[in-house]
Amino acid sequence: MDEKVTVGLVLHLYAMSQVARYRGLMILEDYRDEGLFGPLQRGLDLTTEGTDPAEVGAYYDRLIAESPRGEERRVLEAVRLGVGMIASGEDPDSLRWQVASLLGEETARGVVDRLAEYEREKHDFYRFLTQHAGDPVASGEVESAILYEYSWRFGFVTGMVPLEALAGALRTCPTHLQMRVLNSLPVIEGRDFMRLYRAGDPGSEETAAAVDIFLKWYRFARGEGEFPGL
Repeated sequence: MDEKVTVGLVLHLYAMSQVARYRGLMILEDYRDEGLFGPLQRGLDLTTEGTDPAEVGAYYDRLIAESPRGEERRVLEAVRLGVGMIASGEDPDSLRWQVASLLGEETARGVVDRLAEYEREKHDFYRFLTQHAGDPVASGEVESAILYEYSWRFGFVTGMVPLEALAGALRTCPTHLQMRVLNSLPVIEGRDFMRLYRAGDPGSEETAAAVDIFLKWYRFARGEGEFPGL
């Protein structure tokens, strides 16, 4: 299997692991991809459907037993490992290294290179914030909410708020908090966060509406308001 394909499989498993840890297993249904390697998507489907992990493992065991020895079998073994680690809520970085190691040195190096690209994107975004965003609109409530949750319940509220509202509300916060939230997001959502943030205006009605949505979720999380809806 081509190195670009194996690198893509590792990064997809890594991203799904981050999303599952951040937002819960069920949200993986929103990331279904019919073009994905079939056994990987099927394993994720079984996992989100609540299938016993032993049954998911048995599904892969059958595929592995029927596959010829060599690269195809290694890929199936790597996918089996990754899906199992997602189901059990294991650390995404541990998953990334373990799965990549099964697929060889070139794949592991390719994964590192792709993630380095993402870090460069975040660096460029930081430069955008400091050079072009200007002074944030005053919104003490949003800033207090972010500081509170990152002090006590890392990522709890930001894991529930719709991403577009999160990006809009964060336009009212200092740069260091904007980057702190970005660094906590799964890679697959971090890119969308940067795109959504850049597309908005800190002084717009859209940003004010996003702040309102964010604070409704924050109050709900503290038991001080009703469920905001999706």
